[in-house]
Amino acid sequence: MPLVEIAPVGKSERCEVRPNGAIHFTQIVINRTGWHAGEQGDHMNIHCLLADGVLILLFAKTLPNQPGFKLHFLSRNTTGGSGGELRCARLATQILRPRIALPVRDIMPIFFEREPYPYQLAFILQLPDWIESEFSQTVAETVPNRVTGVYALMTNDRKVYRYGEGVIQTRMREHLKSAEHARAAKRFMYFIMPEKSDAELIEHLLLLRYKQQNGGQLPPGNRITA
Repeated sequence: MPLVEIAPVGKSERCEVRPNGAIHFTQIVINRTGWHAGEQGDHMNIHCLLADGVLILLFAKTLPNQPGFKLHFLSRNTTGGSGGELRCARLATQILRPRIALPVRDIMPIFFEREPYPYQLAFILQLPDWIESEFSQTVAETVPNRVTGVYALMTNDRKVYRYGEGVIQTRMREHLKSAEHARAAKRFMYFIMPEKSDAELIEHLLLLRYKQQNGGQLPPGNRITA
């Protein structure tokens, strides 16, 4: 049986959304984002990507003198406090509870690295069910024309080989022309996302999440431009 390492609370990045809408960040997350909590702490904007089957929270520090949610300490101590908490009751009542069960624990924070997005952090709370099939020319011809979305190429042992977005049938055909992709990928998964900007953001987040889980490396197929 494989051993599973349980990180101490102080060393964990995992976040939580409480039933009352309070969002909890560990101190590691606060440090990595460069945010500041407490009486003189930062104010935050929370943006939500809402689509059919999609619920993603995006966090960004506000500009000076701009309104936002105050970032409180998650816990206090003799030197001030640690961690961070945003209190967002309306987020829970108007957006989260109609779509997902609360609380949500063990959320993997996704850290933005650079532009073009103005955010520092994201939570993927919900994605549509993936439509899965064999990665083959025969299947490509059955995909509806002009359907756009996010896709993943998978290996035989169900490891991510490539993430992408675009017109699904077109992208599948293009990848099948690559001998390297056709040799490595055996399964094709996608979900429909009509808005290109939404698909691009989700693809970006999936790639960032993969890099965080794999020592900063992109999926093998994303290192190839074909």
